[in-house]
Amino acid sequence: MEASLPLIAEAWVPPKEVIAMGERVRAELEAENNSKGLSVLSRLISDPRIQSVWEVLYSKARDPNNYKHTGEFFHQASVLPASRAQKMCDKASELRRKGGDLNLTSAELLEAEARAWEALPDFSESTKSSEQDRAVQLLFGEACRSFSEIEPTFLSQLQTDAEQFTKIACNLREQAIILESLGWFEQAEILADIANDCQQQFFGAAIAHHTDEPEAITRRRGDTKLRAYIVHLSVLTNQLFPTPQYGVLATLSNIVFETDSVTSDNVRDIVRNSAGD
Repeated sequence: MEASLPLIAEAWVPPKEVIAMGERVRAELEAENNSKGLSVLSRLISDPRIQSVWEVLYSKARDPNNYKHTGEFFHQASVLPASRAQKMCDKASELRRKGGDLNLTSAELLEAEARAWEALPDFSESTKSSEQDRAVQLLFGEACRSFSEIEPTFLSQLQTDAEQFTKIACNLREQAIILESLGWFEQAEILADIANDCQQQFFGAAIAHHTDEPEAITRRRGDTKLRAYIVHLSVLTNQLFPTPQYGVLATLSNIVFETDSVTSDNVRDIVRNSAGD
């Protein structure tokens, strides 16, 4: 285990936001004796290429008429409950316009999640960080942690699981009908509940294939850990920011995996292909 790595903040690192998260992540990684994670953290703090990430995420919008800064961020983050809920509602409306059973199911799930977020208290006053700062912290923290934690999830396995869950659900419902006919109503209800849980697992696997925020990859080729890392982080960037941030993901991936071969086009193709052809 290598010695504790100092967080050397270069001029381009937002000191309050990224260094604060970096210190927390470093403490976690040291407690876990995670030397690989500490090396990733050190690279993400000190690699000059990271400057472009902060420049993009903190860039300010300009008025198209006079090209003056509007005071808003160009990639305005959605972290607080109200912001997250609004983004989910917007996405649900988009899916409803597209139509189709899976899109409708996805929209209903997003709307249910939005209602849950709307019910949460506004914690904006309890933190000194702005919403943009908090989003950057979340992305940076996950970019550090997920390198050690991420494992590829393949669409083929999701499809196999979905088929199995469907078969189990059908069998359980048949058994529940038999139990109900024998007057064993309580036992029949238990089996019916389990069948519904299996059906929900099926929908989860199906939605992972068809939504724009998949966690599965379709092809077992190339560096599957790199591809899984990109897909995993893309889920978070889609949640936090209004655009996919392919360039940001490419830069983070190049630094974390110590390469310079990943481009924004590569990232776009990996994320799109993970949703299926």
